[in-house]
Amino acid sequence: IEGGFFSNFRYKNISLRTDFVFKSGNWINNVVRQQRNADGDQVDSNQATSAFNYWKQPGDTNVQPSPLYRQDDINVNSDRFLEKGDYIRLRNVTLAYNFSKEVLDKTPFSSLRFYVQGQNLLTFTDFYGDPEVGISSGETISFAGTVAPGEITLYSYPNLKSFQIGLDVSF
Repeated sequence: IEGGFFSNFRYKNISLRTDFVFKSGNWINNVVRQQRNADGDQVDSNQATSAFNYWKQPGDTNVQPSPLYRQDDINVNSDRFLEKGDYIRLRNVTLAYNFSKEVLDKTPFSSLRFYVQGQNLLTFTDFYGDPEVGISSGETISFAGTVAPGEITLYSYPNLKSFQIGLDVSF
């Protein structure tokens, strides 16, 4: 399930618009997390700190497998890194001020609007990384024909946060 919703509030000359998008019910094979928790087979590469929280004695729970007993095929043939890709993201928020007609009568402008806008400011998810894995990005090309877009994440660029300040002018 995926979709979006928005709100648009106005009070006098001030307006606030928010746009949200969401997705639910999808699962993503998180290869980035798999490679950052490599169970000892990539000791010469960067690892997440969670990779060092591994099984040491009977009774240890909620830890990584021990690198002493690792199997080369366990990362590939496992659903251990299959994660829920559910999220809600604040895609866009815009706060604007529209100058009144009384103020504009003294200027050559027919309308004047000042705004501040932010994109991708908040994402609510339990996914490790950005749950919006790209369609037609480098990661989907690597697995062309083997997985559908959005089923696996590699090292694509996440959605960036951005801020804009603008002025809309009409004569």
